Amino acid sequence: MSKILSSVTLIFILVVLVLTGTAYAGPEIKSVIMETISFPGETAVHFPLEEIYNGIERRAALADLKITIRGKDMTHFIIDLPESREGWPLVHYLIDKGAFEIQRQDDGKYHTVIDNSDIKEVTIKKHADKGSEKYILRLSFTAEGEKKYAKAVSDNIGKQLFFKIDKKLVLSPMIEEAYPGGEITGAVFNDEISAKRAKAIITGKPYPCLLQVTEVEYYRQ
Repeated sequence: MSKILSSVTLIFILVVLVLTGTAYAGPEIKSVIMETISFPGETAVHFPLEEIYNGIERRAALADLKITIRGKDMTHFIIDLPESREGWPLVHYLIDKGAFEIQRQDDGKYHTVIDNSDIKEVTIKKHADKGSEKYILRLSFTAEGEKKYAKAVSDNIGKQLFFKIDKKLVLSPMIEEAYPGGEITGAVFNDEISAKRAKAIITGKPYPCLLQVTEVEYYRQ
């Protein structure tokens, strides 16, 4: 099993499990009314809402979730959710911005070297491990992304790189050796749904603005 893990494993994907939520996480949410915002307290206007709708629908499709987006206007829309015991983690999986970054640190400042646009593909491989099935994510870069990642690793041997999702630090591995090229293979999941959701976040395009829940309807009050 150790052969499938790179020296800079993307264990950060396991943190996505918390964001996507596969365990019970509260009441069953039937629908949420969303508002586009520039930052908390300020409504965002003139953003490409179709891009947001497409992004939400893409995440839902890749995670085998049946949702409906309706009531669309300039700044608000409604997401109808499937009946699920996941609660808020499911909502956040669909609406969080989804910005993935790998950063280096220089003089106390962080500099992004890789983002979503540098990810070419994430594939899922099913693997039998001691009588149970595991789902392994394999990540590959675009040509430009591979160059940037190789340079970042080369320049930071003996130092750390910082993996972040929506500015939240999820992994800060110590770089021990040069990047040999090709795929980086890392995170292992116990179920296919969690693997699909992680893939959707990493390979997607971040939303052009923040999304805020303004009202919630539950299946059971």
